[in-house]
Amino acid sequence: MNTSTQKKKLAQKTNIGLRQKIIKVFNHLPEKEKTIKKVMDLTGCTYFQVYNALNGRVKLDRSPRADKGSSRKNPADESPISNAKPEQFETLEEFLEYQLTVSARDLAKRKYLPDVRIKLLKEITMMKQKLEAQKLEGWLRKPEAILIIRIMKRLNPKLEDSEIKKIYAEEYEKIQRDIN
Repeated sequence: MNTSTQKKKLAQKTNIGLRQKIIKVFNHLPEKEKTIKKVMDLTGCTYFQVYNALNGRVKLDRSPRADKGSSRKNPADESPISNAKPEQFETLEEFLEYQLTVSARDLAKRKYLPDVRIKLLKEITMMKQKLEAQKLEGWLRKPEAILIIRIMKRLNPKLEDSEIKKIYAEEYEKIQRDIN
């Protein structure tokens, strides 16, 4: 027969049954004969059908393929805001500080228009400043702080509450830098 009159052999469509057959034939071959060519001859499949089935490029059951079907959403991108509860923190200020940190991270990850980004940064900064002031006020109400305030006023009676707060804030920052 000449080539013009020969009918080209069309490969059968790859389906789950054919893939399972390819794998089964390959697994039952002796180690020396485990080649793609041998499996092609025994199953009547093309090179790429055998190659893809043997290399896991197609799925054999209804489970998702290793290279397909996974979510494009990165699990690390999920915001932990909903996971954190105020009960997990010792004080409300710690919880609010955590929420501000998470919000700032989220702001860094997402793409916003410049004017929106600036507005959000200003709001986060303002909230952070208010939170720091609230933490300072809360600390000044504790018995240890009252003792320190009285000692400072005894050493310098002219000190006002605003100056004491300023001194405390400066010393607190120095301690935080030394710790870190």
